[in-house]
Amino acid sequence: MDTWRHLILGAFVSAVLGFGQRTSQLERLIEGSEVVAVAEVRDNGFDGTGHQLDLTLVNVLKGDLLAGTVAQVRASPKRPDYSRRAPTVGQGLVFLNSTESGWRLNPVDPLGPGIDSLYLSLPGLSLSIDSPSGAKSIVDRVALELASRVELEGPAGSARLKFFSLVPFWNYGHILQKWAASESPFLRVNGLAGLIASRNSAAILRAVNEWDALAGHPDSGRIHSALSGIRSTDGEIVRALGRLATSPTAPKEAIEGLSYALFAIHTADALPFLAELLASPNKLARPLAVAGFSAFVTNMRRTSDGLAMDEARDEVANPGRRRKLPSAEAPFETEETRRHTHFGPFRDAVEEAKYVAFWKSWYERNKNRLTSATSGEPGPAR
Repeated sequence: MDTWRHLILGAFVSAVLGFGQRTSQLERLIEGSEVVAVAEVRDNGFDGTGHQLDLTLVNVLKGDLLAGTVAQVRASPKRPDYSRRAPTVGQGLVFLNSTESGWRLNPVDPLGPGIDSLYLSLPGLSLSIDSPSGAKSIVDRVALELASRVELEGPAGSARLKFFSLVPFWNYGHILQKWAASESPFLRVNGLAGLIASRNSAAILRAVNEWDALAGHPDSGRIHSALSGIRSTDGEIVRALGRLATSPTAPKEAIEGLSYALFAIHTADALPFLAELLASPNKLARPLAVAGFSAFVTNMRRTSDGLAMDEARDEVANPGRRRKLPSAEAPFETEETRRHTHFGPFRDAVEEAKYVAFWKSWYERNKNRLTSATSGEPGPAR
């Protein structure tokens, strides 16, 4: 059972939003474990309450245990129905910490339902983990091992999911560039997705320009997921995101994710596309377009998602905190736009129609003056 699929899209978006201060899951596991080793994993089967695992260490990469040591671990899966009743033997990378009674595994996939999520299952790992070409650290060894398996397995395997969810793929641009230049559609799509999540501007523009050719691939969702996490204010990048968000060939998930990206960016370059999204048949795109205009006219701070975004919205929407008008910091904000500033879902279709109509009209009245806003010298709003 492949337990990795629920991690991959979130890993791409998190990588983009957290760029510059990122630590991979693999690095956290290594740092938080006393022992890291390639092991033969014997699962003695589910006995009604849990599993008894016998881990025979083949190659110790971190820690004081010797090869040949057998570490016994008691483990309980999150989902007993995923458990195997019969004994099985596998191979992989294990991360261990000592306890008063023995050892416990640091799970590689904390959300995974079965025993396989407790270690990095890679049959034959012990044969090649010692000295893959170019490897200098445990992270390098695992990254290069997984990358080679991605190329060998293709779309039928799970190595690509493990590569993108575990290792700091943004540090392996040479691998991603090779994949992006490959004749294999599978490697090309995954290489581009990884480069986009690494904030590679050329990959962003290429993905948008080649979207029609890429869209039919089963892994294309990783591309628009990575694009949805972009927060660049570079005009060329913003316009590229806007073109895809408003493309008739864009899938529902891409429209929604890119609409959120344009709202979060809310520069003047985003406004023509937000204006188109006001008329989108996608029911999530329309309120995000209204929010994008609201963020632009109030000059809302650009920040990370989550609590920081909530705080930025509160600064411009809370009557006790927002600026006094007129304000040089928000030259497009007026009493009229303030009455139509809105973030979040609408109560009903009538309320939505009111706000959508206002911002359509506002954009038509002001779009000729918005060009100067791009250069930092916005003209007066109407």
